[in-house]
Amino acid sequence: MKISIVIPVFNTEKYIKRCIESVLKQDFLDDESNEIEIICVNDGSTDNSAEILDYYDREYNNILTYSQENQGLSAARNTGLEHVSGNYVLFLDSDDCLPTYALRVLYKVANHYNADITCSTKFSKFSDKIVPIEIPENELVYSKKFTSKLKDFVKNKKIYSTACNKLYKTNLIKTERFIPGIYFEDWPLNLRIFSKANSYATTNISCYNYFQANESLTRSNFTQKKVNSYIIGIKSSYDYFQSKPDLKYAQKRMAIALKMLVSKVYKTPELYEYALTKINSLLSNKVLLSKHISLKTKLRLFKIKRSIKKWKQQ
Repeated sequence: MKISIVIPVFNTEKYIKRCIESVLKQDFLDDESNEIEIICVNDGSTDNSAEILDYYDREYNNILTYSQENQGLSAARNTGLEHVSGNYVLFLDSDDCLPTYALRVLYKVANHYNADITCSTKFSKFSDKIVPIEIPENELVYSKKFTSKLKDFVKNKKIYSTACNKLYKTNLIKTERFIPGIYFEDWPLNLRIFSKANSYATTNISCYNYFQANESLTRSNFTQKKVNSYIIGIKSSYDYFQSKPDLKYAQKRMAIALKMLVSKVYKTPELYEYALTKINSLLSNKVLLSKHISLKTKLRLFKIKRSIKKWKQQ
């Protein structure tokens, strides 16, 4: 059995060794019939990341490195997808790492349920030292299988929208692509992937170590580009599902994206008018339906409109 790990790399010289070594140390490899393919995509790094990747590329036959001009996380992942040859694909960010048991557990659950997608419903977050986690001998004790598609993806809050806590069957994701040039690119892709999957499985054993840095994207300032990223994700999802029977579930997930957008804009008054214009366009064109939007989001939109009106009257 072969698993392909796609690692996009941009200026992470401090972390990339830890990341790659965590894959090389996977106990999934204890079974000699198993293989791991590591695909690193250097997305125009200007630090020493390229030199570090060159070393691993020379020393390990199962590590492949590709370089491109800086195009962003989505484009780097897309490049990696073009080169995968494993039965399964897992995405790993270059400042994060995997527990030694991660691939073994995910594959064991995937194989047991013949799942198209296997999700770890827990993350281990760290900013300094990684704390080892003890797992039970029978990992399947904490696993479940789901046969319905988009409905469960929308309702199950523990699946998360990130691509990094999931093991995908390659034939399901090989032809899919992340939307290039945007932030928050994971959820539109997963929306499409889950609509195509026959089944998915979950394990509540943490199979991903997420590094929390102060410069984290989620902690950085909200900008027009980030507003546009949500809008583009919502529009592209609508375009994909508008003639499909899963549209109502897709719109419910799109409404969750709107909720996240509004919650961030709500704390950024300088973006009120810009964001509201974009949101009003989605609503007037029925890309989003009011019945799917939460009461809290509606209240915040009302307060944003009221603030804009007050500013104009002053």
